[in-house]
This record gives sequence, structure tokens and C-alpha cells, in this order.
Amino acid sequence: VPSSSYYLTVNSSNKELQRSGELTRLSTGLGEIELTEDAEIKFVLQRLSARLEVEVVNDLGAPVEGVEVSVHAGISRKGVTDANGFMIADGLSPGSATVRLAVDEGIGHALEQKSRRNSLMVLEDRMTEVRYVLKRHGTAKLRIIASDADAKVSAYGDPGRSAHIDLRPLDHAWGAQGKGGTVGIGEVCSLSDLVPGHYSVHVSFLSGCELGLPGDLGSIEIRSGEVTERTLEAVHFGASVTGRLQRRDGSAAAFVRLYVEPVDEGATSLLHGRKFAHSDDGGRFTISGLTEGPWGFWVAVSLVEDENFAWQDRSVPSHNIIQVPGPDLVVTLDPGASIIGRVAASARDLPKKQKPAQLEIDRYDYPYPRSFPIKDGQVTIRHLRAGSYRLRWLNAAKEPIAEESVVVPEGADVNVVFGDS
Repeated sequence: VPSSSYYLTVNSSNKELQRSGELTRLSTGLGEIELTEDAEIKFVLQRLSARLEVEVVNDLGAPVEGVEVSVHAGISRKGVTDANGFMIADGLSPGSATVRLAVDEGIGHALEQKSRRNSLMVLEDRMTEVRYVLKRHGTAKLRIIASDADAKVSAYGDPGRSAHIDLRPLDHAWGAQGKGGTVGIGEVCSLSDLVPGHYSVHVSFLSGCELGLPGDLGSIEIRSGEVTERTLEAVHFGASVTGRLQRRDGSAAAFVRLYVEPVDEGATSLLHGRKFAHSDDGGRFTISGLTEGPWGFWVAVSLVEDENFAWQDRSVPSHNIIQVPGPDLVVTLDPGASIIGRVAASARDLPKKQKPAQLEIDRYDYPYPRSFPIKDGQVTIRHLRAGSYRLRWLNAAKEPIAEESVVVPEGADVNVVFGDS
């Protein structure tokens, strides 16, 4: 054999031996070696003789079928628990083993996050046993009643779609996710497959539904395998806001979405969520079902695709506060500017860590930064007000790789290039 560097691999031609677990991987000696003279190389083999029995049950001790289990101990084994809640991994290398569990929502059980990946020891010629306990999902049934309100009033004339209820997890230790549904007044909103724990309750009424919920809605506790019921009593709110959206030249800004949201005034605030509306073909809008007092007023210009309107000026929050009731609003939408980012051809073959995948702007929706994905070497950021902005080019891991500042004139398109010499 000529003197050189060689990479050694070992394969067993005895397939029956491999299947029976008599032969396993090399524990030492496998890799690149330097040969300069005759040499004797020793390989140490281990027998794949360890076994692991994974048992999955719920909090009542009943077996849970269909849980995905993967085990790595020198070699990887995968499977799902059977009708008795067991999955057995054979032919493992003795020593340290890593066990991972994946619980699909459809199984109806939850596994604590910290238990989804565990390390343990498996022994030669022995069956090691490990047991996992899951919690059964719970169900929430929430009902909104309105004894002094007209339940048939809704944004689209549909009494069956009056409010949207959201449950948002306060504890993520068991992998809880929020859930919601739309329900009519007097109907029950049933939210199933909820991970046990505490959830905050949020209710939003459609713009034409003159209802609200007074006070703090607090939280609701979902218990394993149980149904939790709660009734929320809505009250009638009769105030409204009307007005017109227009362009700077006075022409109507038609079919633009806008919304109002409560202004936090302490413990007496009425928590009935945002209320939405669209301007009609003449730019007119009405949002009813409001309490008297201050409301935040916003126009969702980012949802307008065929025209570039600028975000409202959010640097002075009081500029966007309206009093209800009040006179008709006349809201003029300013022309928006754009930043068009491009990755130069010379930079498109850079290593992943040095190649931009997103462009971040420091105050897209004031005062918060936001990043936009780069697709096919280009990204466009619309709806900007005139001003100076700081941009950061981020790689796929969202790590900054370059930074620059740009001045954006009103209504203009500004081009920036990464990697252009």
C-alpha cells in the first residue's frame, strides 16, 4: 500500500450477524489515518445487545397508543407505541441512550416539554424500562349572553357570528397553544384538545355588534380530561364613530380596513377588544358598539395591495386618539415610500453565514423593528413615512452581517444593494 492518508470504514458481510445484534459499530479507531509503513490496526467492536422498553400512559394509568418514539444508542431506532402503550427498541449499543417523544395533537394527550428528550443508560444483555406519563387534554365551553342587548345585530347581518373568543396559554411548560372560535350570542363555543393549564380569555366583537364585556375577563383553568364551563355576560354599548378616508387630493380611499381599540385607563376600562370596519366606495365608514371615551384609531394600510399608503405617524401616540362620541372624522392618507433591497449577483454565492436572508428596518410599525424575507435576491418594504431609517442585513440565523442608514423622501422608492462594489 503506497504511503498516504486513508479513510477507513468497516462493513460486515455477515448480514445475519448484523440483524441478530452480534455485531455493532466501531467504538474506537474509525476515521482517517496516516500510513507511512506497515501497520497493524486494532478495532474494538461492541455487541448490539441492549434493549429499551418505553411505556407511555396517561394520568389515569391507561396506555396511550400512537406516540412517536425515537431512540439513539449507537444506532437509531424509531417506532410508535402500541395499543398497550409500549414501544420496544432492540439491538442498541450498551451505554448512553437518548429518547425523544413526539405527541401529535390528535392523540388527545400532552407531554411536558422537558420530558420530550431524555438521556439514560442501557445495559448489555438487559432490558431497560422507562415510563412516561402524559396528561389528557381538556375542553373549554364558553357562552356569551346578552340579556339587555339585541343579539341579532352583527357586522354582516349574521346573528350566528357575533363574537370571537380566544384562549391564550399563560404557561408553556406542557407545550400549550392558543385556540379560538367564532360564536353567536347565547351559543356555546366549545374548544377541545386543550393542554391542561391556565389560559387568559379574550373576546372581540364584530364592528356592527353593539356589545362589550365589562371588567377584566381574567383566566380559565383547563384540567386534565375535564370540561370547564364559563358564561360571560355582555352589555350593550351604543356609541359609534363615523368618518371618511381620503387621499391627499381629496378623492375617496375606498375599501381600506381600519379599526379602533380601547385605550387603557386603569381598572375601570372595558375590555371588548378591537373593532374593525372597511371604508365603502365613497371612503365612508362607521364603527358602532363603542363605549364613550377615548379610543385608538388606526388604518391598516399594510393590507392595501394596489396602492402604497404610508403608516400613520405613531411617534406621538395622542395623534391617533379619538373621543367617542365626536364629530365625523376626515382622515387623509399620505403617500407611502418604499425601500427596495437587492442582493448583488456577486454576493449570492456567499456561504450561508455571510449571505443575507432578511432585511430588517428599525421602525416599520413604530417604534418596533421588523424584518422582511429576501426572495430571489430581492425584498420590498412598503408603506413608509418620509424619514431616516436604519437597515440591517441578517443571515438565515437572524445574525446581523451588515448595517446601513438611508433617508427616504415622501412617496419615493429608495434602492439599497448588498454586496455591490
